[in-house]
Amino acid sequence: MRTLRFFIVLGLALLTCGDLRADPTTQPISEWACNDCAKERCFYASAEYLLWWLKASPVPAPLLTTSTDATTNPRAILGLPGTVVLFGGQSYDLAPSSGGRVTAGWQLSSVVAVEASGFLLQSQSRRFSVRSDAVGNPVLATPFFDAVNNQEFSSFYSLPTPTGGSAAFEFQLTNRLWGAEANATARVFQNDCVRLNVLAGFRYVDLQERLRIRNAATFFGATDIFQVASFPPFSQFPGFDDFDTRNQFYGGQLGAQLDVQRGKFLFCGQVKVALGAMHQVVTIAGSTGAIPPGSSASVLSVPGDSYALLSNIGRTTQNEFAVVPEVRLSVGYQITEHVNVSVGYNFLYLSDVLRPGDQIDRRVNAALIPTFGIAPPGALLPAVPLKSSDFFAHGINFALGVQF
Repeated sequence: MRTLRFFIVLGLALLTCGDLRADPTTQPISEWACNDCAKERCFYASAEYLLWWLKASPVPAPLLTTSTDATTNPRAILGLPGTVVLFGGQSYDLAPSSGGRVTAGWQLSSVVAVEASGFLLQSQSRRFSVRSDAVGNPVLATPFFDAVNNQEFSSFYSLPTPTGGSAAFEFQLTNRLWGAEANATARVFQNDCVRLNVLAGFRYVDLQERLRIRNAATFFGATDIFQVASFPPFSQFPGFDDFDTRNQFYGGQLGAQLDVQRGKFLFCGQVKVALGAMHQVVTIAGSTGAIPPGSSASVLSVPGDSYALLSNIGRTTQNEFAVVPEVRLSVGYQITEHVNVSVGYNFLYLSDVLRPGDQIDRRVNAALIPTFGIAPPGALLPAVPLKSSDFFAHGINFALGVQF
């Protein structure tokens, strides 16, 4: 709807170009326009406040469950009656991100200019936490698909039985997005109220995200860690799983910008498409510690916890072809000959990215879970799926522009 309104206004402006030229109070477009100018050796710049929304963070795998009936379904196994998913199995929206963008350019001639631009959004996070009471209510478990026995199973952390336990969990999703570009522009059409520029250049975009899982369990019975150590009842076992992704796009881009002047109002539209390589990195880490009763620090730390285990811990990279289009629309007002303000809408799309929740493999060899007390190895699962998807960010911009 916003795009349709823009083109309606644009069409009306084009139809009234003759009226604008007849108005003696209207400056010709060669004197000023959207973030650049027609004069030779002209410097122009703008600073923008950004308020953008990013695509929700997917966590398709159920990562924490509870049971409404600890007697018949004590492990809160998926598919059994009474199992309730507490976290995972859906996508999570994070709060909108504030940020800024700075653009600066130099008009080399009445036709050609060069410019550079960069933007940065504030990192956002979202947390979910839950804990049981001292006797193990409610049940808390991490569900998985047992790849050895070919069935759903779980690792319990809190359970209200003499050999159960109590536990606390925290899940945190974070993101950060920034980018930069450098372009050369050339004017291909201009009259008194319309100007069309084309551009070509280089673009970089960097998307970093993390899914962090923290837990701390106290087991009421004796507990083995693999087959290397055994701990007495009421020992504590802190653990974590980290899934980090980074997507770095490098590519060339082409685009066009249309500026329309109506009195002192400026209507600007820009479309760009970048083609290039997306360098993708997945970093997985996990660990379980053990604190015997009476101790204040872990006396043992082994790799792996619930979903980050010996089989998938590490750093994995790949490169994929990607497309990064962007659309900008804005309406501005020329305050003075050298200063203008504007408000606009921005849409940025990345065709191929890795997101942390998609890198969790539910197929697990239980022998790799430290607190199961079984000596590895076995099937090397979970793996690193390297599952990709698309991504977008969009929002509103408020800009202050100058030119000299």
